[in-house]
Amino acid sequence: MYKIEYEIDLNDEGRPYIKLSEDSEDRPEDKFLVVEFTSLILNNILNNRKYDLTDETTKQLSVCCTILNQLSDQMASLLRDNMFVIGETSMVFDKYQVKVNTLDELYHLKDEIFYIGKLLKKQIGLKIFVESENKIFEFKDGINNENIVEFN
Repeated sequence: MYKIEYEIDLNDEGRPYIKLSEDSEDRPEDKFLVVEFTSLILNNILNNRKYDLTDETTKQLSVCCTILNQLSDQMASLLRDNMFVIGETSMVFDKYQVKVNTLDELYHLKDEIFYIGKLLKKQIGLKIFVESENKIFEFKDGINNENIVEFN
């Protein structure tokens, strides 16, 4: 879970603005959140006819929405690529890559697994900790359920 701490303050002209906390980190995920929210809100305004917008405002808002949607798609692609890199790094350095509660969850893993900010492909060597068993299992010689073995 990501957390952005901020407060609303007033500038010298008395206009409210968002002030990030002193210890806030400069994370791409935060920028992505802001672009996604902005895109969502502007698209909602554009597509919701209860707002009385001029034709020129509607045209300009449409251009803004198109640009924001393209930017958001690019940012999403970069974040996804980064999540795969984190997943591949986990394959090398971590004792296990994914934690599930039960064997049933293990047997129903999708081909792409999103777990705590990392994206992994189901692959030979992937290690999964199963809490109910208090054991680590691994995909060995394949990625089907019959290829799951207890890891020693």
